[in-house]
Amino acid sequence: MKQATLATLQKSVAPLLEQPAQIKYSGLQSCTVLTLCRTLYTLEYGAVVSKKVSASWAQETLGEPWVSLIERAWVGRHNPQAKVQPVDMNGTLDFIRYTLEIANSAHPI
Repeated sequence: MKQATLATLQKSVAPLLEQPAQIKYSGLQSCTVLTLCRTLYTLEYGAVVSKKVSASWAQETLGEPWVSLIERAWVGRHNPQAKVQPVDMNGTLDFIRYTLEIANSAHPI
């Protein structure tokens, strides 16, 4: 499970660091943030849970600055065509970097 999660992370999320303009709408930004929550949960527990469960877990476990980013992503998924604010684009890119760092380390969250 963890191997598949890492492969998906490298293939579909990491490339956004090279092309951040793709994250200009809430649809992809929200999906990315919530997918990263699921990824981190899977890496920690070896199980897959819903976006809602993983988002709540991430907010409780990771704290700021991720709590606010995850909350806005959860709300933003209901308006996928809205333009993403710069703070959320930058936050999403930072969350991608954070998740890649955790995924590539031997240390738990």
